[in-house]
Amino acid sequence: VISDPDLTVSSATTPTPTATWGQKVTISWTVRNAGTGAATRTWYDRVYLSQDAALNSDTDILVLSVNAGEFIPLSPDATDPAKGQYTILKEVTLPSGISGPGYFIIVTDATGGQTESHETNNTLAQAVNFSAADLEVTATNTPPLSASWGEQIPLYWKVTNTGSGATSTSWWDMVFLSD
Repeated sequence: VISDPDLTVSSATTPTPTATWGQKVTISWTVRNAGTGAATRTWYDRVYLSQDAALNSDTDILVLSVNAGEFIPLSPDATDPAKGQYTILKEVTLPSGISGPGYFIIVTDATGGQTESHETNNTLAQAVNFSAADLEVTATNTPPLSASWGEQIPLYWKVTNTGSGATSTSWWDMVFLSD
């Protein structure tokens, strides 16, 4: 009989229902060895941001990668499942790139370094709504049709955040003159 480990993300805590670009958030997840053998090779857990619940490492945004080597060997324990699992708690700053409905996808054995009895159950997706600021010039005055070099002219504009999230940093407004 061959005994293989089976790493699964059994639970996770992510910001819900909304997360914002630039926001510092705490993410935690628990990985369990649901197999019949010990996990003895190094593996990595990763957290991605995605627009759908299916992991695509080419398009999803990697926000965190953790070497889970400190948990080796992770033995299964049918009599006490708490002994065959670990929990990781990390704080991350959310990058820009996604707005609207999306997902946090937590992946264990993300690089395939650990041979397992089931290689298709290593992810857990949790829904979230990503909000983002969207700054727009919503009002201006009409500047004079002509002016001389060195002459001051009145300029007025109003910037409004029409997005679903707050601004997380300051910004510069610029005015360009053209003919």
